[in-house]
Parts: sequence; C-alpha cells; structure tokens
Amino acid sequence: MNNVLKISIFALIILCSTMVYSQTDDNANQIMQKINEAFSQGDCDRAQRNYNVWKDFTQTTDASVESRIAECVKEEKKRQEAGLLIEQINETLSQGDCDQAQKYYNAWKSSSNVTDAAVESRIAECEKAKKGSQKNTATTSDQIQQPADNQLYKQQPISNGTLTASVNELLFSSAGGVKLIEISTNAKDYRVLRPSWIFATKLPNGNLQIVCKKNTKNKSRKGSFTIYAEKKSITINVVQEGKEMPVSSPVKTDSATATTDSLPTPVKKQLKKESFSQTLKSKSDYKKNVFGLDLGIGARKAPLTSEIDEWGTFIDFGIHYTHNFSRYFGVDIFNLKFQGYTQGGGFGEHGLFQAMTGIRAYTKNFAKDIKGTAALKVGYGYQPHLSLSDSGVAWDFEIGLNFTKKLFAGFVFNCQALNNNYLLDGSIQSGLSYYYYGGRISYNF
Repeated sequence: MNNVLKISIFALIILCSTMVYSQTDDNANQIMQKINEAFSQGDCDRAQRNYNVWKDFTQTTDASVESRIAECVKEEKKRQEAGLLIEQINETLSQGDCDQAQKYYNAWKSSSNVTDAAVESRIAECEKAKKGSQKNTATTSDQIQQPADNQLYKQQPISNGTLTASVNELLFSSAGGVKLIEISTNAKDYRVLRPSWIFATKLPNGNLQIVCKKNTKNKSRKGSFTIYAEKKSITINVVQEGKEMPVSSPVKTDSATATTDSLPTPVKKQLKKESFSQTLKSKSDYKKNVFGLDLGIGARKAPLTSEIDEWGTFIDFGIHYTHNFSRYFGVDIFNLKFQGYTQGGGFGEHGLFQAMTGIRAYTKNFAKDIKGTAALKVGYGYQPHLSLSDSGVAWDFEIGLNFTKKLFAGFVFNCQALNNNYLLDGSIQSGLSYYYYGGRISYNF
C-alpha cells in the first residue's frame, strides 16, 4: 500500500509538470503565430510587441525573429520616407512646381526601386501646363488632388475592367503604422485618392502599401481612400484611434460616439487583432514561473506515549517551484520541506522530510503588490532516523499575504500521518499523526 501511494504521488507531480510545459508550448506557439502574422502585414510595431510578450513568456530570445524585426523596421522606415516623398510630390505639383516635383520623384524612385506611371503622367501634364500648351489641364490644387485622376481614367478606358481589394476596412492605433492590402484588377493601372494623413504606395508584387500618420489629437478620426481603375472604383474606410484612447475603449469620432459593437464586422476583427498583444500583456502581468525559499517557526504536537503528547518548537525549512496559470491560480509543482527540532537531540533526532505538490490561489490586489494567498499541498513524509515504516501521507495548508512580488508571510498548518509510530513506552501504534502550527515567510525569485 505504501509503495502504491508513493507511486501515485510522484505520478501526480509528473502529470502537473507535463501539463505546465504543454500549456507553455501551446501559448508560446500562439504568440509566435501572431508575430508571423504581423510580419506578413508589414506591422513592425505589433511584431515587436508580441515578441516582447513571447520573450517574457518563454524566458528566452530568438535571433532570427530579432533579425526579421530589424529588417522590418528598416523597410518600414524606407516606406515612410517614400510616403513623405509622395506627399511632397503632391504638394509641389499642386503649386505648379514641376521641377521640384521631378526631384522628389527621382528620390522616391531611388529609395523604392519602382516607378509610378501616374506620377510621371502628372509631372508631364504639369510641364505642359507650365509651357501653356494645354490650358485645359492647368495644374491647380483641386485638379491634382481630385478631378485630375478621374479625367485620366476617362481618357484611358479599358473594357470589362474589374477591381477588387482584400479588405474594405482598416484600423490603426494612434501611433499610426503600415498595412498592406492586395489589389486585383485587369486594368493597366489604377489611381488612389486619399486624405492628407494617409499615404498609398503601389508595390512591385501587386500589393498596395498604406501608411497612416501618427494621430496627435485625443479624438479618433475616420476617413477613406478611393481606388480608381477604368470606370470602376472602390472605397476603403479607415479608422484611427486618438492618442489617449485604449483599444478596448469606445471609439470617438469627430461626428459621433460609438462603441466597438457599432463598428462593421471587419473593423471589429481588425480591432481584435490589434489588441492581441495588449491583451496578452494585461493577462501576463504576473510571474509565471516562481522559485522560492521558505522559512518558518512553530509548535509541533507528537505522540510521546500512548497517553501523552509532546509539544516542541520546530524550525521549518523548504524550497518550492510554482507555475502560475493566471494572476489568480497556480500549481506548486514541487515543495520540499524539512522540520527540525530546536531542543533536546536537535534536528537529527526529530527531523522530518516531506515532498509535496498542490494548488495555489491569489486574490486581487488590496494595494500595490499586496494580495492574499492560500495554498493546499499533499505529499509524503518520513523521519530518516527511525524505521522507514515510520512514514506516511502529509498535507500542508498555508494562508497569508504577499506584501511585495517577492515576499510572503502567513500562517501554516501541517499534518504528517504515521503508518507505525514507535513510542517511548515501547508500544507501536498506527494511525497517529504529527501536527505542526506556525508562521512562515517565503522569498520568491
């Protein structure tokens, strides 16, 4: 029976360890998927945030991911510089400064390694207007920003043209960012009409790169950009948060106030993706893996004879390893303890070893880093100086407060059952127990 019980307890410890590491691997893989997803969308900031969560979760680093983030940031910087050049091209063309627009366009071509037929056409029209050869195409700000594109498409009709985009809604945080969307059309070219806080750049692979500026206002803003190809057009809505608005808060616009429930489904899906790393961070503002040292002092009652119990003062030492699944629940994977007598024969004569595993629960914080803690553990213990048969099941209950993230203090009750106890009167009795009551402090690393 003793061997069966020992095997069962050790099997429980192994099972708890397996569950912990299996859950850890699953969560780490999920976070890595989000990192790869951010890379595929060209969102370097989100990739970095999720990688930081992954590092905290796994307590390790990944050189390949760090290299990809560095390359992503480098490319994003180039894209942002390209977006600024496009804005400068538009501005100089609106002012009729063809030469300066050509310089900006040359710089844009050099940095992006692509050409844009639309920009070249607009610069050519600007040159013609400057020479006075085509008065009807004089480049005013309104013609370049809105009507000019529409007129261009009427001059280049393509029969049976189609136009599709991979999304119809985009959501940006207040910091702005870069997103890629896929455009499909059988037209030779397409144009993009956009607000001043959004840049659109066509990439060689057919994707359209959308760069959103930082929103420096408290209120969120919404807008749209329209893609024209032949006689077809599609409009994609854009929502950007205000600088003081968290992702989970109601979205405030310039004209109305609405909760996320009132947003279209694609926006809510994008909102969920954007807030993933923040959600993980809020759920993991606790330490998942904790190793700690325990020290306590208290009184232990032990059977001395068949009619007399003895009370003695004992010192309680221990080490423990805990895995926390949330800020409210954890599992003590193992807890190794030793109780030593402070009088008489000292530690060796009445020393008691115990090995345990169990569960742990936490309350919400009462104040900064102060919260209640309770733990219930079960295991096996024995006294090595006596017969090995003088052993049995042990359990331990502690309750107290975490005064900091590292320091715990509380009360403990410990019970050690004895299969056979050798008493001073020479008798042997089974079914007896030691009872320990005391205080305990723990320091967690």
